[in-house]
Amino acid sequence: MGFVVVFWFMSALQMMLDWVRGSGVFQRNRVPLEVKVLAAMLCFAGLSYRRASRLIAVDETKAKLGGEHVFIWAARDVDTKEVLAFRASFTRSSLDAEIFLKQGARML
Repeated sequence: MGFVVVFWFMSALQMMLDWVRGSGVFQRNRVPLEVKVLAAMLCFAGLSYRRASRLIAVDETKAKLGGEHVFIWAARDVDTKEVLAFRASFTRSSLDAEIFLKQGARML
């Protein structure tokens, strides 16, 4: 049974490496790609020695309010689903994103 698990894991690791190489997810490669993929797989399996203390999802969406478009920005804790930060803006630029991320970081 142990051999089957190891074989499956190695196959999954190779498939993930192939996908990552084709997608170009990692632009900088100081750390070998194999190490990055293995670390990600171990982390998602709950076996990582190094664990992020908190995973946060950030999203923005466009809504119409009183005939005008408004962009709503939100950050929430992935595990608890708690909304950590919220912001609305009339524009959607990198400056708006930076302001939201800085304000959100202060709240954490």
